[in-house]
Amino acid sequence: MQTITRIVGAGLLFTLSLVTAAQAAGDLTTLRTHLDQQRTAEAWALAEKLHAPRAGNPDFDFLYARAALAARRPSQAIFALERVRLQQPNNHEAWLLLARAHLEVGDPTRARRELEALLSSNPSALIRAQSQALDVPRGPGPTRPWRGFIGFDVGYDSNVNSAADAVTVTGIGGDPTVGVILATDNRAQRDSFARLSTGYGGSLRLGAQTSLFADASAYVNALSDQNQFNTLFYQARVGTAWQTGPHRLALPISRQVLRVDHSRYYSYDLAALEWTYRFKPSQTLSLAASRGLASYDNQPTRDTRATAALLGWNMIMGRAQFGLNARYGQEDVRVDTLYPSGQSNAFTGRHTTALGFDVRYRLWPRHEPRLSLLWQRSSYDDVDPDFAQVRNDRYATVAAGWDWRAWPGWLLRAEVSYAANGSNIDLYDYDKTQVLLGVRHEFH
Repeated sequence: MQTITRIVGAGLLFTLSLVTAAQAAGDLTTLRTHLDQQRTAEAWALAEKLHAPRAGNPDFDFLYARAALAARRPSQAIFALERVRLQQPNNHEAWLLLARAHLEVGDPTRARRELEALLSSNPSALIRAQSQALDVPRGPGPTRPWRGFIGFDVGYDSNVNSAADAVTVTGIGGDPTVGVILATDNRAQRDSFARLSTGYGGSLRLGAQTSLFADASAYVNALSDQNQFNTLFYQARVGTAWQTGPHRLALPISRQVLRVDHSRYYSYDLAALEWTYRFKPSQTLSLAASRGLASYDNQPTRDTRATAALLGWNMIMGRAQFGLNARYGQEDVRVDTLYPSGQSNAFTGRHTTALGFDVRYRLWPRHEPRLSLLWQRSSYDDVDPDFAQVRNDRYATVAAGWDWRAWPGWLLRAEVSYAANGSNIDLYDYDKTQVLLGVRHEFH
């Protein structure tokens, strides 16, 4: 009897799955018919009704994007077509529709970039003709809409001042038996925090291949108890970019300022050269070099001239997006005599090498778990006068998070991270854990 019940149950489940699959296929056929017969209102109404249960299916997402464009909702079409490209990077018809959607939101430069990359990917003769027939304006004018965001996070940090957790630090003067007791404020401090962040930016087309871009961002981090470590950070960037085919060259200059406990801690002025090359529809190579000056208020002997180089690679594979980067940096301090012995402050200069990796995966249409890893090695330039040895650090961090686009323009996120700095000098040995929950609104 039990065997018969199982067989009947399995049969019912199989039948139900067939009925569900048939209904889904029927819905897509109806939606396609509405679109082919230019019944825009009916198509959009059905697409909206099917969005929640069907989003993430590339066949539905393509039809949804067609319906959104017909209903003059290009931003929603872009989201759907990006989902299609994640799963079908060689779907040239969706790629062409994505270029058209970018054009309709007022971003001809992005539309042209998509078309040029599409034409370089050996599309069919029909897709090539349609791409060349798409009217993308050139000459001065808006390149893409100015976009902004505002976000709010709350969380917990086990070491807000990134300090050693030890009560006593040894190795003074190079003698492992000689130590000093750290003041309470100089040890690791844990606290909860609230963070408010915002940013805004965009670009203006100057010619057929050149544009001017600018953006600014800032955040305020307020702690519950350790108010002496409250921070305010803001930065602004402006530059020009040149785009032809898969190549993009940018020349940005920027300024960053960090304030701690209502006083300016440092400012950093930077000029850079950035080149990106899209050598496949789903892969991008980046190279960058920069030169900057960091100026520390009330500590001029720490002023630093920084040089850096970066190599990056990004790839989309199905629903996953990967990023890998390697960085090298050199920080040369202004050399002044600090001690009667003639010891200079060159010991604060350093050379760094770093490797980073990040991945995000579109698990469901609006949900993306993500993971990032960073490893960095720092070698300092001279002997630390207090510890009679050259400092060497190894820093590593891992962060895991989850992004949920709950509504159009709204992002909910959660993240947990752990960082550890290992040093041959006890004073700089520390680790920290941070947990946060946040919400972000994006607008244009």
